[in-house]
Amino acid sequence: MRTRQTLVATGAALLAAVGAALLASEGIHRLASTRGLGR
Repeated sequence: MRTRQTLVATGAALLAAVGAALLASEGIHRLASTRGLGR
């Protein structure tokens, strides 16, 4: 039971980390494109 709980917690943390990374990457791309346009 304990192992399963740890597995679920780890999976949730990984999912959150991936989501945050994707969000940050998209934000950076958007910022870069805005800077490229010179606005």
